Amino acid sequence: MRQLNIAALLVFLGAVGWVLSWPGPTALAIKERVMNAFSPFIRSGAAVRDGAARLGSPGRPAQELATENEQLRQQVGRQQILLEEHDAVLRENNELRTMLAFARHDPLRLTTARILTRNTATYWSTAIIDRGITDNLAADLPVRTAEGLVGKIVHLYQRASEVLFITDETCRVAVRIEGTNEQGILSGVRGAITRSPELRITYLPAEAAVPVGAKVYTSGKGGVFPAGIPVGEVIRFRKLDDGGEALVRPAVDFDKIRYVFVINREDGP
Repeated sequence: MRQLNIAALLVFLGAVGWVLSWPGPTALAIKERVMNAFSPFIRSGAAVRDGAARLGSPGRPAQELATENEQLRQQVGRQQILLEEHDAVLRENNELRTMLAFARHDPLRLTTARILTRNTATYWSTAIIDRGITDNLAADLPVRTAEGLVGKIVHLYQRASEVLFITDETCRVAVRIEGTNEQGILSGVRGAITRSPELRITYLPAEAAVPVGAKVYTSGKGGVFPAGIPVGEVIRFRKLDDGGEALVRPAVDFDKIRYVFVINREDGP
């Protein structure tokens, strides 16, 4: 039915065209009336005719369209990679700016180092940095970021060092809990099942009043870590048979650190 309507419309347009071809004054007056009365229909008919012509024309081959789509997908993929690289460079730039600002205001002698590798088996425990003996580093030097304590150097090489994180259970740190008189020993938790590492403070009195959210800092005892370095904040306190224990969320995001500071002692090498 729709095809018949289109055909009738095309016949009508042909008839109108024939009338418009008449010569003479009389024909001119008829032309004027026809144009005024039927110009909307003529425009619609022309649009229908053009659409029919387009539908009748051969389309682009499917293989050509598939090739073009694949090229467009590749271009989008390249742009996505470039955008991710730009974001990574921007994050690294912001991180370095933060570290530079911290180093300018910190009174300690700091050596900036970049993390080279992290073993998947000891991801939360150790890392290798790009500074070593040739940079006048020594064993047991503390390592930190602008946010807080990271750990200490345990092994030295000519141009690299191994850092033991405070998230390892063998790294012991003397700490104090802000807003209280409580002090204890902080270490990592073995076999923590959470994605982020956990810390705990032991040797606390069972009756200790340790509020959730309290900040934890190094106390300076033991001679390895200077006093006042942020370590984290308390997320829970619990009483045990032999005293109290506080669980701590680290101040440093150990999953994202790429640059650290090694704190040089004034009497170091």
